[in-house]
Amino acid sequence: ATGGFFIFATFHLWTPTLISGALTFVLILCWLWTTAEIPERNERDAGCGYVLPLYVSGPQSVGWWAMFITILADGTAFVSVIFGYFFFWTVAEQWPPPIVGELDLLMPALAFPFLLLAGGLIRWAVVALRNSRIGRFKLAVWLGCASLLAFGGLELLWLLAADLDPTAHSYPAIIWTIFLYLLLHVALGVVMGLYVLARLRAGRLAPGYDLDLRNVALFWDFIVFMGVLAMATVHLFPLAS
Repeated sequence: ATGGFFIFATFHLWTPTLISGALTFVLILCWLWTTAEIPERNERDAGCGYVLPLYVSGPQSVGWWAMFITILADGTAFVSVIFGYFFFWTVAEQWPPPIVGELDLLMPALAFPFLLLAGGLIRWAVVALRNSRIGRFKLAVWLGCASLLAFGGLELLWLLAADLDPTAHSYPAIIWTIFLYLLLHVALGVVMGLYVLARLRAGRLAPGYDLDLRNVALFWDFIVFMGVLAMATVHLFPLAS
């Protein structure tokens, strides 16, 4: 399914591309659901006096480092897109070009606190679950998902209201690329938040057994980083230049 997504997209066969992408998404969720199961006992005798844990989370786990390395690769791609913005600025006579009018900053100003709030709420969720505060954990994740949706929705409204035609000039093209890349990650972040709530409900997430939550928290931190960098580049840099 993953291969089909990229192969069909290469030949602009959009219907099978979307079908392959949706199938890939579902299969990945099904695969993830079978991982990180809570063991009956979290220790096993390895011999020679060594007793090893069967479940670890955070930086002690392989899964956390896999997420970290994935974020490094993903972040490199995103920073490359940001680099493209500044490269165009160095070669363009005017940046933004005259075809772009004055852009409204009201919606970005409203969106930014929601981005920071989401980052704080996921950290609160980690602490709440660690201290067995299940109600606070669920509240933090629900509010965090709502904050991400509010941030993404406001930025999408700004993008649509700005009337930037991505086919008209490199400036609107790179703006659309930056924000579509960011909004895709915001959507994934919301899915991840709902996923950990489903894991809790199914008994696959518990105090002391929070690998999924710690990985999601790391990804949400990355979303905050992306959001701050994108907003500083798109909304603030034109004011400085």
